Amino acid sequence: MAFLRRHRVLVVLLGLGVIIAVLVGYRIKKQQAAAVPRRQLEIVVGVAKPARKDLDVKLEHTADILPNKPFFTVVLIPTLYVMFEERFPRTVTPIEDDSAPPRREAHAQ
Repeated sequence: MAFLRRHRVLVVLLGLGVIIAVLVGYRIKKQQAAAVPRRQLEIVVGVAKPARKDLDVKLEHTADILPNKPFFTVVLIPTLYVMFEERFPRTVTPIEDDSAPPRREAHAQ
């Protein structure tokens, strides 16, 4: 322990030197490995004779079944139509309430 206290700067410099030497050696090894050209892969393409056979086809629906209609035109529009027809009828009904103000009639000319 007294040796480390007496020569602490020397020990730190020696430790840094060892670390730098290891890093330099790793870097040189990595550069040399990268410099070696890699063997290029040889691409081989094979050609197979096409097979002639029937394809299995499954249809989603046949001609006798009606196709699916969108939700908007089948459900939403008729429902809204009925709701608005009940809430805002097209015909005007006379008011039978006696407390209503009398109607003015247009003067005939």
